Amino acid sequence: MNKKFQIIGGVIAIFSVVLIAGGFLININRPTPVTKTETAQSQTYPVTLSIEHPTLPKTISIDAQIGETAMDVMERVSLQYRIQLGVKEYSFGKMIESIDGLSSDQKNQKYWTLYINGQLSNIGASDYKVKNGDTITWKYGG
Repeated sequence: MNKKFQIIGGVIAIFSVVLIAGGFLININRPTPVTKTETAQSQTYPVTLSIEHPTLPKTISIDAQIGETAMDVMERVSLQYRIQLGVKEYSFGKMIESIDGLSSDQKNQKYWTLYINGQLSNIGASDYKVKNGDTITWKYGG
């Protein structure tokens, strides 16, 4: 009878080892769940923001969030890099009035103008949704 218990104990021990090893192997092949942080990172893409300012020329590479507008990016960059930004809200959206002290000049018809990928934008910065690889440029002139 003692021999019978030893055999049963051995079988149980082997069975336990097989279960533990099998569970370990199953977990190795199981994909790692995606966390919220990883998801947020995968929803960003690089854009370049360029400010053609006589005393503060800047070109900044930054990651934009999906759905961000050119104005969102500019406002975020102005906070991050401590660039003074004057923005006025109109019925059609926000408009940049000044960048780092250089204000629009109606008398001489000089304004901050938005260019996307080298082309004058035909929509406002509040409406333009940035895309992967965009170059957003603010130029001062008439």
